[in-house]
Amino acid sequence: RCGGEEDGGVDDFFFSSRRRHTRYISVTGVQTCALPIFCKFFDACGGSLRVRADLYFRDPWARRPWGLKAQNPWGQRLLGRFERTCVRHADRVILNTESMAGEFRSFYTHQDPSTFVTIPNACDPRLSEQVQQLVNGTAGAKLLDAETPVRLCHPGSLYRKRDPRPLLKAISNLRREGIRIAFEQIGPCDPGFSLESFVAEQGLAGVVSIDPPVPHAECLSRMARADLFVLIQPGTAIQVPGKLFEMMSFGKPIIALTDEGATADLIRDHEIGVVARPDDAEQITTAIRSAITRFPELSDSQKWDDVREVFDIRRTVESLAGELNHVIGWSSPIDLPTAQQPVSLCN
Repeated sequence: RCGGEEDGGVDDFFFSSRRRHTRYISVTGVQTCALPIFCKFFDACGGSLRVRADLYFRDPWARRPWGLKAQNPWGQRLLGRFERTCVRHADRVILNTESMAGEFRSFYTHQDPSTFVTIPNACDPRLSEQVQQLVNGTAGAKLLDAETPVRLCHPGSLYRKRDPRPLLKAISNLRREGIRIAFEQIGPCDPGFSLESFVAEQGLAGVVSIDPPVPHAECLSRMARADLFVLIQPGTAIQVPGKLFEMMSFGKPIIALTDEGATADLIRDHEIGVVARPDDAEQITTAIRSAITRFPELSDSQKWDDVREVFDIRRTVESLAGELNHVIGWSSPIDLPTAQQPVSLCN
C-alpha cells in the first residue's frame, strides 16, 4: 500500500523504488485499483522485479460508454494503451460486474478468459450501523402519508449524460396529479443544465432544492431524512455506481434512472427499488408512483438485511485477498535474499 499526499504520496514511493525499495524488500505480489500507479511502478523498477499483479478495475478506462472527457484530450486518447499495458502484465484482472468481465474477455481475446474475474463492490456494515441510528432518529422514516410530501434525494454530481431534467418533469407531472413530492439534489450540477430556470419553468420553486457539496456526515444525515433515493446512471450497461452501495446502508427504496444492464438487474433481482429509462419523463413518472405505492414492500427490513449480507464488504475483502494469495501461489521463486509479505498498492 502506498499512502497519499500527506505522507509523501505515490510519486515519492515510485521515484525511490529503484534507489531504495528494491534493495531491501522482496515484492512478491501487487494488488492495486490505481492502474496508472501500476504502470509507473513497473517503469520505476526498470523491469528489475518479477512481480505478480492483481488489478482491480472499478470502471473501464478504454471503450467508455460516455466517450472521452473534454479535458486533456491527448491523455484521454492514451487510456486504451494504458489499459492494454496493464492487462498484458496482469495475472488477474478483477472487474466489479460480470457484464464488465464479459466485455473484457470479448475485447482481450488473446488473454486466458480465466484472467478476468468478478468481485462486486460492497457496503460497509460499520456505515450501516451509523446510518441506522440516523434513520431511526428521523420522523416518518418508515411511513408515507398524503399530508407529508414524499422526499426524494439524489446525493451526487450531475454532469454530462447524468441529466436530471426528465426527473424534474416527472415530479411536475405527479404534483399536477395531486401527489406531494419534494426533491433534494446534493452535489455539483453542470451549469449547462440551467436547473434554476428549468425548475422555475416547471413550477417547482420551493419544491426542488439544489445544494452544493456538503461534508459526508451532513450528507448522510440529509439522506436519512429522505423517503426515496434517486440514482441517475444512464448509458453504462456494464457498470454499477458506487453510490448505490452506500444507499444500501439506509434500507430505503431506490428509483434507478438507468438503461438496461448491470444496475437495473441488481435493483430488480434484489427487489430494492424501481427502474425507469433516464430520458423518459413519462416512464419516470410511473416509476415514482410505483415506488410510493410499493413503499412498505420495498422498505422491508429483512429484505435489506439480506441485500447487505450479500454485498458485505468483508466478503469482498476476503475475495480480493483470496485472488492475491492465489496469484502469489502461482509465482516463480523470486531471486532476492529473503521473502517478505506481499506489498499491496491501492489508492
